[in-house]
Amino acid sequence: MRVAFRQFVGVVSELEKSFITMRLSAGRQKKATEGRYAGGGIPLGYKLTQDKDLMVDEADADTIMLIFKLRRKHWNLLQIADRLNVMDIPTARVVAGTPAPLSTFWRTHDIKAGQCTAA
Repeated sequence: MRVAFRQFVGVVSELEKSFITMRLSAGRQKKATEGRYAGGGIPLGYKLTQDKDLMVDEADADTIMLIFKLRRKHWNLLQIADRLNVMDIPTARVVAGTPAPLSTFWRTHDIKAGQCTAA
């Protein structure tokens, strides 16, 4: 009897976890369809407004242009991260020599490709 009760509690817990995940995903998707920021790390080149929406951060414009320029020259993300480190250009959550913040940046800017162009 004890085993059956534990299994039942486990099933109920899994079901509740699925409901929570479903509600959170639906909320993020709704915000995204409204063009609003759905949370997570703030990508390089953006800042958070008082309404908790993303807006372009003009202070990072030179860094963004450099990243696009190097990417067009077929540099990989690790090479770009190394260059930014050598130039002492800070990025959010930077770990020296790793391209992780840049991969987040690149995924975000691929999604918003119409808004980001570099000369």
